[in-house]
Amino acid sequence: MINFAVMKTIIFLLCLFTIIESSDACRFHPDSIMCNQEEIDIKYILNDTIANEGSNLSGIDSSVGSMYSFKPTQLIVPGVLLAAGIAGTYTLDGFKNTIRDHFSGYKKGHKFRADDYIQYSTAVGYVGLGFIPGVKTRGDFRQRVMAGVTAYAVMAVAVNALKYSFKHPRPDTGTKNSFPSGHSATVFTGAELMRIEYGNYVGIAGYAVAVTVGALRIYNDRHWITDVLGGAAIGILSARIGYWLLPFEQRLFKLDKKKNNDKAIAILPILGETNGMAFSMQF
Repeated sequence: MINFAVMKTIIFLLCLFTIIESSDACRFHPDSIMCNQEEIDIKYILNDTIANEGSNLSGIDSSVGSMYSFKPTQLIVPGVLLAAGIAGTYTLDGFKNTIRDHFSGYKKGHKFRADDYIQYSTAVGYVGLGFIPGVKTRGDFRQRVMAGVTAYAVMAVAVNALKYSFKHPRPDTGTKNSFPSGHSATVFTGAELMRIEYGNYVGIAGYAVAVTVGALRIYNDRHWITDVLGGAAIGILSARIGYWLLPFEQRLFKLDKKKNNDKAIAILPILGETNGMAFSMQF
């Protein structure tokens, strides 16, 4: 028999596989720290980006285009989840009703509406975590906003298009807009954005929130489990699309030209008839 804990475990394992599946696209590149020591004998470089979120010091390349590019394997998990969700609109009635009955046994007529608010927490975390000192980020605030806006726009269009295409009835009211779950798509978009931007450890926290929201949608009898799986698929895929398109958007809006904000201090010895020291600062 399937119970509440088992369902959360199944969905969470699928999300963990998402992290493993895309981990090769999230490795930090140590080549992002460059120091040219050929021009002078002694050179001490103080890079001002050390003070900015510690990104260059930790070896995180802020060039999103070179860090997160499209790979066919990144379609596996959202594709499987979406296929399962679509299948649920035509069949799997026994499976869906079994899950619904088990969740109904837990709530005993009581609903817990926290999912209406928790669904936005991953979006807040995605945008806000980068402002916490010491938190390592993939890009800057502008890049986060651009990727996030694109991801949520894609998610909103996809969710509404599928709702009006499939017209699958909800388990509680019968309203024909059940598939996919919009709440699930929203929270999973934020969770995957968090994983891409801040790494797998933060991503796991985001996915824990997302799985909770998905479980609550079933618990409150607002969606079938296949609706939640479909919403998760759209959320994960939308977040990835946001980062896949980011380099093109930066070029479109002419934001891809990096400004040279590095400051360097050079101390050079002078040896010869007169000994001394030369001091140079670059802004």
